[in-house]
Amino acid sequence: MGLQKTLALSAVAAGIMLSLSGAQAAPLLSSSEPMTINASDLAAKEKALTDFPLMEAVKSSIQTLDNSAVEQIEPGRAANPANVKRVESILTEADWDYLFPMRAPEYTYSNFLKAIGKFPAVCGTYTDGRDSDAICRKTLATMFAHFAQETGGHESWRDIPEWRQALVYLREVGWTEGQKGGYNGECNPDVWQGQTWPCGKDKDGDFLSYFGRGANSFLITTTMDLSLTRCMATFALCWINPSWWRIPG
Repeated sequence: MGLQKTLALSAVAAGIMLSLSGAQAAPLLSSSEPMTINASDLAAKEKALTDFPLMEAVKSSIQTLDNSAVEQIEPGRAANPANVKRVESILTEADWDYLFPMRAPEYTYSNFLKAIGKFPAVCGTYTDGRDSDAICRKTLATMFAHFAQETGGHESWRDIPEWRQALVYLREVGWTEGQKGGYNGECNPDVWQGQTWPCGKDKDGDFLSYFGRGANSFLITTTMDLSLTRCMATFALCWINPSWWRIPG
């Protein structure tokens, strides 16, 4: 919670600075004296910057379920969240086994349901006349197509068609946890990416490697940082320790 609050306040503070007129901002940016910003001012500015329908829709779409509730999700559990129950009604465990026969053992049906449950908007219920089940089916089809592209076996000689070869890899081929020098050029503190999203370091003080991990093979700092911006509360920890991206669910 402390990390989430710090990141959120930093983002709002940046918004305040950007919203100042040139005459106001110049002395503040050039001054070496400490600057005090009241929490009440930050809260008011945050509300002003985010108080419109599109932002409300964005915040709703990236809302996350607490991990303690996520860990309770299991196939067939009566108390599963509504979006998880919808997915269960569309995609059974037998379907999962058929679609992903070559998957790594970590990619279980149970972990998949937990991943769905983490984000209530995924396969959520629409109350504006849209077909929630139809939207969920399209969402899953799109998701699985990305799985096949990013972590598929891509072995055309097999009897199993390539669209069923997804989730073969938990990590990018050729990389292991602790390996150095992977996709971390943007960690350089002299470039804006490194200044905006400082990278984690290993015990030797070297930048961590941001090679592909997980079902969608998140890799490179500039890919992860955009996800961090959208879901700071959950993914900020993954930025500090990128190996957490590989954990299914």
